[in-house]
Amino acid sequence: MTQDKDIPTINLTVPTGWDKLADNQLRYVFGLMAQGFPSPQVKTYCLFRWTGMQVMHKYGRGWWCKFADNEFRKRNSGGASANSNKFGSHSACTEFVIMAGQVNAAIAALDWIDRLPSMPVRISHIGKHRALPADFQEVPFETFIICDNLYQGYRAICDDKRKTCASRVQMSLLDLPRLRQVYA
Repeated sequence: MTQDKDIPTINLTVPTGWDKLADNQLRYVFGLMAQGFPSPQVKTYCLFRWTGMQVMHKYGRGWWCKFADNEFRKRNSGGASANSNKFGSHSACTEFVIMAGQVNAAIAALDWIDRLPSMPVRISHIGKHRALPADFQEVPFETFIICDNLYQGYRAICDDKRKTCASRVQMSLLDLPRLRQVYA
């Protein structure tokens, strides 16, 4: 395929799978999914966030966009360049118009979001707490059963319509003596 030298191209780099996402990217995509956004909308938001594109305003049948500053791109890249998909360097232009068809073609690179990962993925830290291995290999069976019971209780008190919970479990997995007292 030949390109006209007068037509600028834009290279976009996005992660190629669940295992390539950084913690901030996982939080973002999980947050969108938890809010119930449809898959194409989740992928579109992720495309714009992870590539540093910002929509300035509607422009005809497309959107007038610009790239965020370098600091924003660094913060949100999550090391995606190592194993990623690329699309047509935004160094030549910082503002541009993107059409719906172009966005639709670009989000196809994020179709892996629609599939469950082959291995469990999780955020590595929540606050000061380090996550346990996603496959629970280091978790004693007793602790796993306690966690499962707490999770089932949490689900039982959730309002199915809005997924808002009447109360939250405040116990930490690190506080096993307290959990054992509850289940004694």
